[in-house]
Amino acid sequence: MNLKLLIYLIISFVFSSGYGQKIIVNKDIKVTETEILIKEKYPSNGRLYCYDIIKNDTITIYVSKVGLAGDTFKLIMVNGKVIPKVVKWTDTNSYDGKSSVELENANYKLEINDTIFKSGDTLKAKFTVATKKHRYSEKKKLTGEIFHIIGGNQYEWINGKAVHNWWWKNGKQDFTTQKSKED
Repeated sequence: MNLKLLIYLIISFVFSSGYGQKIIVNKDIKVTETEILIKEKYPSNGRLYCYDIIKNDTITIYVSKVGLAGDTFKLIMVNGKVIPKVVKWTDTNSYDGKSSVELENANYKLEINDTIFKSGDTLKAKFTVATKKHRYSEKKKLTGEIFHIIGGNQYEWINGKAVHNWWWKNGKQDFTTQKSKED
């Protein structure tokens, strides 16, 4: 009887812990800029893209450094559910004929100011995501922060300042919008 109780408690603990996944909603989270860390922090004079795509009831946020290849932190938000992902990408079709591959999470921790957003809301988040080994990637650990105004916009973080891209609107280039400006 005691062995059955012990097994039940272990199984309950594993399922209640969410396999290492943890999302904390903190309306008072202190985040003032977007940054991402993979092994080492990108130099302060480096560029980081932070953009969102709104499609029906889904908002997807992307945070990635500028370059020809790298890793992107992807945050999918749909109906109050928040799912963090890591995407490995390159400018060539190196992953079975595709230019990107989604890595499976081993565990993650996400602190976010809300779980439901609409255009014009400010998303603030702190994250840590560890991935499993993949045939195209070793295990990775990404940490960072996001400060982003939802609305189908792209911001470039340059020297700690957000610059709104004038040509980006909801995942598409739109050359009729305003010129780049600092937020």
